[in-house]
Amino acid sequence: MNGTPLENLWTFETKNFTIRCDALVEHDADLSWDETGEVAEKINNGTYDLFCAAVSVHMNGREVSCNYLGGCIYEDAKDFVSKYRDEYFRDMVRTAVAEARVEVAQLQSIELKA
Repeated sequence: MNGTPLENLWTFETKNFTIRCDALVEHDADLSWDETGEVAEKINNGTYDLFCAAVSVHMNGREVSCNYLGGCIYEDAKDFVSKYRDEYFRDMVRTAVAEARVEVAQLQSIELKA
């Protein structure tokens, strides 16, 4: 996972896998749509959280996939995963898990030679 973590928003663990959703520092938010400046002001005064969401899948501690969504703006970053079960969050989990399955299958198909 690339980026500076702000906080962990959600974690799901099994015996061999961990799926995480983290809020990362957002460096290049496009607020060009904020014509009045109201959203930028609320971000600056702490009313809104601005972050990049990162959903990562780890197998036995090794990251095997990660999916990012920048420009997330919520009253509380945890709302991204908890309060509304945001469609973006569900899609990111599905995508990261699907990519992890492909990666693990590719790893399992590697033939090691002595």
